[in-house]
Amino acid sequence: MPKNLENCKEYGDIFKIVKRNVKEVLGTERVGFMLILSELPAGVAAMHYMGSNSIVINKSVVKSLNAIEKAREKRNYVIYDLLLHEYIHTLGYVDERTVRSLCWKICEKTFGKDHLTTKMAYQGLGKIYPELAWVKPSASFYNSAEIVNGFDTDNISYIA
Repeated sequence: MPKNLENCKEYGDIFKIVKRNVKEVLGTERVGFMLILSELPAGVAAMHYMGSNSIVINKSVVKSLNAIEKAREKRNYVIYDLLLHEYIHTLGYVDERTVRSLCWKICEKTFGKDHLTTKMAYQGLGKIYPELAWVKPSASFYNSAEIVNGFDTDNISYIA
């Protein structure tokens, strides 16, 4: 596993860092997640169905991010923030203000107050990348879901 976000090449690598940082700052964790890339409504970059083991990231947002941000490390920062926000929801935090506050606290303690992840956590993705704020879906919601293999393998001790 890469030790820092700049070296991550897979969603699962970024998620391991998310989980490690949450554990260090909040002292809690959860395992056994599935990442789904799917078209979501405009204005929704990612989501978590409460009570599920799924995190969903908007495919159109990822596609647009890849087009506007050429630096992989900055794309990783955005994905980190999206996964962090939704992971905090999976820990039972429902209130958006509380989740945003926790994300900001984790990013500031982990990366410092001037890091891009901290700025996104505090200001929101749309302030940093306004082009991503209202990306419209490029395909039907019903035919767009793609499960990311090998996303959260920390609790797997066997080959299924």
